[in-house]
Amino acid sequence: TIFPRRRLEKVLGKMISTMFIIWIFPTLLAM
Repeated sequence: TIFPRRRLEKVLGKMISTMFIIWIFPTLLAM
C-alpha cells in the first residue's frame, strides 16, 4: 500500500514538528 504523497508529507511534517516541539520546549523553559 502506497500512501498518497500529500498525506505522507503531512504525516512526516506533523512528526517532525512534534519532535521539534518536544526537544525545543524544555530547552526554552530551562533558559
